[in-house]
Amino acid sequence: MAELSEALYSRLQAVSGVTALVGTRVYPLRLPQAVTYPAVRYQVIDEERPGALDADIGLVWARVQLDSYAATYLAAKQLATALRAALRRAAWTEDGVQVQDAELLVVQDETEELAPDRLVYRVRHDFRVCYRE
Repeated sequence: MAELSEALYSRLQAVSGVTALVGTRVYPLRLPQAVTYPAVRYQVIDEERPGALDADIGLVWARVQLDSYAATYLAAKQLATALRAALRRAAWTEDGVQVQDAELLVVQDETEELAPDRLVYRVRHDFRVCYRE
């Protein structure tokens, strides 16, 4: 059985609007040191598994963060739009993980200084994802 992180990667690689911008540059947790921009970083922040009458019902609520990184602000925003289109209110199944909904919670624009004269632009998304294991 796959994990939610694997299902996220598969979903992002299956959406042409995302792959047209980043190809296979979709990374879990951290970007590689010499990454080519634009790129996507994703991670599962936390997961809650509610029960009913002391039984596991198989439903999971996860908070997921996706970051679009680019050398320009416009490119970061374009990638952010593609990520939202790929996940917002989406439902899909991947290797036993049945994603039922992805609700967008937060969008935040940021910059990171790579060197004294070089910035990278980032748009952070937090989603609440409901899925069945």
